[in-house]
Amino acid sequence: MSIFNKNFRHKIFPLVFILVFFQSIKINSQSGEAQSFEIGNRWIYFNDAGGGKYYYVYKEIIGDTIINSTRYAIVKDNEYYSYQRADSDKVYSFNLQDSTENINVDYSLNIGDTLKPNFYVVGKEITNIWGKTLRKICIRHTYISYWTKYWYTEWIGFTSGEGHIPGTFYNIKLLAAIIENNIYGDTTFLDISFERMIPNDFTLYQNYPNPFNSLTTINYKIPKEINVTIKIFDCIGNEIKTLVREIKKQGYYAVEFDASNLTSGIYFYQLKTDEFISTKKMVLLR
Repeated sequence: MSIFNKNFRHKIFPLVFILVFFQSIKINSQSGEAQSFEIGNRWIYFNDAGGGKYYYVYKEIIGDTIINSTRYAIVKDNEYYSYQRADSDKVYSFNLQDSTENINVDYSLNIGDTLKPNFYVVGKEITNIWGKTLRKICIRHTYISYWTKYWYTEWIGFTSGEGHIPGTFYNIKLLAAIIENNIYGDTTFLDISFERMIPNDFTLYQNYPNPFNSLTTINYKIPKEINVTIKIFDCIGNEIKTLVREIKKQGYYAVEFDASNLTSGIYFYQLKTDEFISTKKMVLLR
């Protein structure tokens, strides 16, 4: 059984169908680039969320596309699709929501440099991993009481990290990868697929993007079949909208929230079942 809810698939797959039309394009398969984005590359990560809660993150390059005359890899992970490319020093991502390109990693930066607002280089070194000598950089992101600290290794990509949101601390690390048809790391994990990553607890994830302008996505997971309600509230607790009210089977889900008729400010979204309730804050910025 796929971890993707059928309704979620219907939202994502029409876009992907259009994009994979260009799947014959080759991206970044040669050495010397900041990250390899060859179609078929795969990475498997272990995320320890503490308190006995953990899950695997499985990432794969499923195709490529052309956006604004530029080639991007289509990257699929547990809950999202993203569009990325690389040159000799930088890794970029394209945001379909606002049609902008962002720099995710820049290996030419030094400790103390700023990648972009609230993203700072706090570590840099030359490392030997899987028999290769590569540049490695650590980027810390801070936003109010949230923070993340992620290590990236050139050619490989994201390799380890940790982060904190109020009430939760997590640690994530790369276990294994297939890059340009070569296998690295603990190969026993490479058989893990989306279908085998069955959720073992209730989780309401932080919406993405956040802050957001009009449209954002709320992801959550359900460990068993149960009645689920997701509601939106304003900053004083008034109910704004009900996004979900139905019985959901075990799996990972996503729902979009369109706030185009709302004013800027702080809002809350809540996942509620007979056994679990979780509320998170999100920020709407015009």
